[in-house]
Amino acid sequence: MKRSKLTKAQNDARIASEGTKAAKAKFAASRDLIRKRMREIEAEIEGNDGIYPHAKGRVSAAEVLRRAGKSDAYLRKSEPPELVDLRNEVDEWAARVTKALDAGAKVVRRRITERVEHIQGELAQVRQNYIAAEILLSETQADLEKAASKIAELEAQNAALLKEVVGKTVVDLPTRRK
Repeated sequence: MKRSKLTKAQNDARIASEGTKAAKAKFAASRDLIRKRMREIEAEIEGNDGIYPHAKGRVSAAEVLRRAGKSDAYLRKSEPPELVDLRNEVDEWAARVTKALDAGAKVVRRRITERVEHIQGELAQVRQNYIAAEILLSETQADLEKAASKIAELEAQNAALLKEVVGKTVVDLPTRRK
């Protein structure tokens, strides 16, 4: 079966159509990747008590693009309109996150100092609990040694009594009264 021949205009339209489909698919993948990176940044901020651990603690559209593996110029284009909408979305997101973010060297230093002091307090409590557990352990070991020596003494007495009883008649006495 022979393919029908396309005219130059038809062929150009087919190529343009395929190119448009490919560009839309590529843009959709890039948009999804950028949104995914935005969610990851939010999760990192949440996991670090309001401090962004990268880019000197600053969140911007450029940081989102860097995390997504895109050029800084990617969102600067004015075409297609979907890209402009994505740029606005990223800029609004960055402004919202920056507003809620603890930023600045003094703020970050203060927050980290508070965390260190808190952890040092917890460490002191762990050390105190450890010392108390060691004391309890040594007391328990001393009690165990006393009990072991008492058991050995009682076993020796029992053995002596058994030797004394050998060859004699032993009568069991009832333990309960009727």
